[in-house]
Amino acid sequence: MVVFYLYHTLIDIHQQLYEKEILSQQIKIYSNQLEVISQTQKQVHALRHDMMLHIKELYNLAEKNKKEKMTEYLNKMEASIRNVKEYIYSGNKDIDGILNYMIEKANTVLEHVEAEVKIPQELNVDSFELTVILGNLLENAIEAALQAEEKTLKFKMYAEKGLVFINITNKYAGKIEKEGNRFISSKKDGMNHGFGIENVREVVERYNGAMDVTYNEDTFKVRVMLYLSELR
Repeated sequence: MVVFYLYHTLIDIHQQLYEKEILSQQIKIYSNQLEVISQTQKQVHALRHDMMLHIKELYNLAEKNKKEKMTEYLNKMEASIRNVKEYIYSGNKDIDGILNYMIEKANTVLEHVEAEVKIPQELNVDSFELTVILGNLLENAIEAALQAEEKTLKFKMYAEKGLVFINITNKYAGKIEKEGNRFISSKKDGMNHGFGIENVREVVERYNGAMDVTYNEDTFKVRVMLYLSELR
């Protein structure tokens, strides 16, 4: 009875610590997104302040039929309001927040990062569970790619016919170890790398989704499929 009690107490403590870690990550994500929004608003305000001058210049170029100069001028206007930290803008604030935070982190330490997101603005999902899925997978991918000779990461997320698909591909160095279908390590230093993947697998299965993991000697791929109706 005592052993049974201690076992479940340890499970409860582990769950509380894990939820605290996720909450801490969400706070960092929201803080980063607020900074992105604030910076973007300042840039838009600055452009709006000088808008009449920009319009007059564009009219002047149009009257002189200088199309190439007009294009160049418009590109400069676009660049002036582009936020270097806003890698993703789908219109969905929760997903944009998570991805901008993680992709900013990836771009800081990796050599090549590709990200493509095609989801509707009204996509309504549980932000806590999404943090678990995207946070763990991208954190693992970044750490693994950082230790690889080719420090690359590719991320794709899209929605189609009531489903959400997440595909992540990264390079890695070291040895993949498994116990049955569960991953133990994919880090060069042998530290536990499979823990995050198993947390993701639990969330995916809880929402009746599917997760597929494949790898070869230097490339690791994770594909996740989720039903939108289950995540609401």
